[in-house]
Amino acid sequence: MDAILMVAVLLVAVAAAILAIVWRKRLLSAFPFWIPAVNLVADIGMGTDVGMSIHTGNIRGAVQVLFILLSAPRFALNDSTALVFAYVAYLGALIPLSSNVPQSAGEYLKVFASFLLFPIAYRAFNTLRDLRNLQKGLVVTLVIIAVHFTVTQMFGLGTASYVEDTVSFAGGGVFIAYVIAYAILGMPLSLILLPPSQRRRRVVYALVSVTSLIIMALVFRRGALLAYIGGVLAYLYFSPARGRRRMLKYASFVGVCAVLAAPLYLGTLTKLYQARGNIVGFVENTEEGRMAEFAVSYDAWVKGSLGHKLFGSDLFASRDFLRARRSLHVDYTTLFVGSGLIGMVLYGAMFAAITRGFFRRTRRLRDPGFRREMNGTFAALLVAFFVLSASRQISAITALSVAFLYLGALTGIAKHPDAFPDRELLAPPSPGRPPQPAVERERAS
Repeated sequence: MDAILMVAVLLVAVAAAILAIVWRKRLLSAFPFWIPAVNLVADIGMGTDVGMSIHTGNIRGAVQVLFILLSAPRFALNDSTALVFAYVAYLGALIPLSSNVPQSAGEYLKVFASFLLFPIAYRAFNTLRDLRNLQKGLVVTLVIIAVHFTVTQMFGLGTASYVEDTVSFAGGGVFIAYVIAYAILGMPLSLILLPPSQRRRRVVYALVSVTSLIIMALVFRRGALLAYIGGVLAYLYFSPARGRRRMLKYASFVGVCAVLAAPLYLGTLTKLYQARGNIVGFVENTEEGRMAEFAVSYDAWVKGSLGHKLFGSDLFASRDFLRARRSLHVDYTTLFVGSGLIGMVLYGAMFAAITRGFFRRTRRLRDPGFRREMNGTFAALLVAFFVLSASRQISAITALSVAFLYLGALTGIAKHPDAFPDRELLAPPSPGRPPQPAVERERAS
């Protein structure tokens, strides 16, 4: 049966490659908007046990890598993207040096297929319509999460979570909370981009947000909860006063709905909190604590050879190198052990370049209110990314893809100084500056 499935997969891959070549432009234009949903469907397929060795994760990986390779001629090399290419290339050069090449290569493909979405999104997203379409794809992704989560609980599918008799997970596992955190943090900007006439869609977005936040609470992935809280605080700091008021209204609506729905989930949430509510345990020096990993990684670095200090050892295969029972669960320690000092310097320089490039571009945006909304959303996503990186995000290709796709899309939009939605939704123009024409409405996507 596996042989038949292998042949079928190969035929599908060949057909997809032919169609990709024939419809290359159309594919490259449409696919970025639906990457989150496609990845989530693949995750759900991976969680379905059909007794076969080939799962949808392999197909998903092949499709996304094929998409990136087809997009290569359209890559933009600039101050924001150059270090992304350099970092991904550096990690790829370390794969042959690993003592466990299959493990290192498998995890590296997740990084390759996710990180390179940043330059793709930078080039592909040029209008606010593009950004609205991305958020549509994320809302569809949240709806799929909600339906799948509900069906899983109703029929007892998947495996039990951290506590028996609470919630269970199938495809996507606890990492669906990461996707929810990113998608919800981008929701305030999405509501701004909707025309005032689309009130029904605003209500739908708000209801989807409420449902998703409840699911994230029930998953009780502490890293995701902390990432969401950190992202909200970053958004409030950078966003304009009108954006804060909008966030307050949005949060009030979410809070009222959550309270009304409390009888449906409060008992389960109480059990989860009693078992995993100690947030200090997320970082304390225990077997599961994150600080213990930093100590172990630093000790291995001090005792290691010069080659290990500079280039690391066994990229993404830390359990083999450390001879540990449990692999590292913090992205920073995983990369520190696997890529060495040079890798960590490149990692920091990459995010410094991404951040500097974004804020340098947003300074040229002519609408002050929209500029601060963009800054707030970017800061929220970036803070969430750094927090989630302390909770094994690098193994979650769906969440990684959402993060780099969103950051690249925001940077791509910021390179157009005239980009802004309807002015009445934002802060009034500066004194002496006439309103700009809403060219973004008319520009083709």
